[in-house]
Amino acid sequence: MSSYQNTAAYQAPLNAGFWVWLFSRAGLVAPLLGLLFLGGCSPLTPTKKGGFELSRPQMSPDSVVLEVAILHLPIDGADAAWWEALDEQALDSEIRRRCAENGFRSGLVRGSIPDQLDGQLRQQREAHKSVDPENGPPLSGGGEQRLQCRAGKRNKILISDVYPTLAALFPTGDRLTGKTLDNAQCLFSVRSFPRGDGSVELEITPEIEYGQARQRWVGQAHEGTFRLDSNRERLSLETLRIRPKLEPGQVFLLTCTPEIKGLGRHFCSESPDGGPPERRVLLIRLAQTQVDDLFTEQGGQDALTTAID
Repeated sequence: MSSYQNTAAYQAPLNAGFWVWLFSRAGLVAPLLGLLFLGGCSPLTPTKKGGFELSRPQMSPDSVVLEVAILHLPIDGADAAWWEALDEQALDSEIRRRCAENGFRSGLVRGSIPDQLDGQLRQQREAHKSVDPENGPPLSGGGEQRLQCRAGKRNKILISDVYPTLAALFPTGDRLTGKTLDNAQCLFSVRSFPRGDGSVELEITPEIEYGQARQRWVGQAHEGTFRLDSNRERLSLETLRIRPKLEPGQVFLLTCTPEIKGLGRHFCSESPDGGPPERRVLLIRLAQTQVDDLFTEQGGQDALTTAID
């Protein structure tokens, strides 16, 4: 018998045994064949050229967008001209008096911002064109940013660099209290409350963060839960809280008084490299709001939802 015949004779029982084994497992093979048949031959890769197309992100119905800028201007008395274009009566007289005593001055720009401020804003934009946006100067160094704010949620605007030691006098009731803070940084806490007519009421509170970051559990009263907070200690100056109301496109301005004094000195002035003091000017513009019930029958029932620019 040839080698071929020997091989065929040997493989015949093997092949027969294989088919018997396969058909005995037919109950397992049939479902697999069915899945392959139903699945077809569709490719697993996207069919559209260029990859997946994700839907554009949507803003929450209670969100507003604020454009924030900090300008650095010399303290030379030239600001008297642009203060004439601001509405300082937009705030309550008692709040204005209290802020002025502590070195703050503010006003509302209802139209175009004054030429001096606009010119300085353009110069800063040109100076920062070549700066890496991720590793560039902080906002306190004369930058800009856009804040997307949920209604009532706290947002921070850093207005100063970190002071190794800050001796501050702040109001507590009808008197001043002194405190020395280490590694202190001045900021403004901003909360937004959109109104049905398209306007937004801002709540701006001067705050000072100081010390080293420490972890602690903070209770969430509205949720009945706790979260781990790792922020630094915070001194909130609630007696100096201001609540301006902005229409879309309007700008709120906050800086120090002509006489540099009190907390306004720490928040809104500096002397770079030992040179003459400069004034920090905070500009907050209402760029977009999602709520407008002007043309709704019920008023406040439906909110606009548009894609983020």
